[in-house]
Amino acid sequence: MSRQPLVLGVDGGGTKSIGLVADPSGNILARRESGASNVNVVGLDGAARSLHKVISDCCDDVRCPPDELRAVVLALAGAGDDASRLRIKDAVNDLFIRDGKKALPLFVETDARAALEGAFGGGPGVVVIAGTGSIIVGKTQRSDLLTIGGWGRILGDEGSGYFIGREALRAVTLQLDRRGEATKLKDKIAEVHHWQTRADIIKAVYQEKIELSQLAPLVLEAAAENDVVAQRILQNAALLL
Repeated sequence: MSRQPLVLGVDGGGTKSIGLVADPSGNILARRESGASNVNVVGLDGAARSLHKVISDCCDDVRCPPDELRAVVLALAGAGDDASRLRIKDAVNDLFIRDGKKALPLFVETDARAALEGAFGGGPGVVVIAGTGSIIVGKTQRSDLLTIGGWGRILGDEGSGYFIGREALRAVTLQLDRRGEATKLKDKIAEVHHWQTRADIIKAVYQEKIELSQLAPLVLEAAAENDVVAQRILQNAALLL
């Protein structure tokens, strides 16, 4: 009996990668997660390893060799140009070839484009993505694509989880310097991450390279408790989006 053709899609960002396997009717047969796959955050090798793992794990669940998939679509943050997409494709396939597999039928696209096409079934519309990073993508009636944002954490990502986390930590540093308002964020961050002093924060940010987006949920908690500083951070993030 011939195996039914299966497809696999991966939504990859700066925090995690989610893979789904589906049959021709769109039924989801497997779901797995792995680490970040944004090349601008974890580098090409790190992204390739995360993608290799999530694809392999999904295929193990459905007992389908990766190179027998009908198509594999990688919808990734940080894959905004043709050169980056080609490098990602080659790096992922190299890992499978080392495993003794054939090259996979890989298609690399941005996560924003995949969200746009999925939300409107290929038609016109606009999507706003605000995860670890942020970007807005639209498609016109003539199929022209328009993009705002997507510049990454150094140049942009306004309204993103990273932006919210960074603003929260900035508020804490201002309070420690006695230049800013008192905020519940200081105690919440200290309780979860044990950053009490200037040295703790500097070490976490510059030496340990912590992911600032993980602080965003603490901002939501503080805002719900009527912390003015946290509410202002979220209001500004929403306004920028």
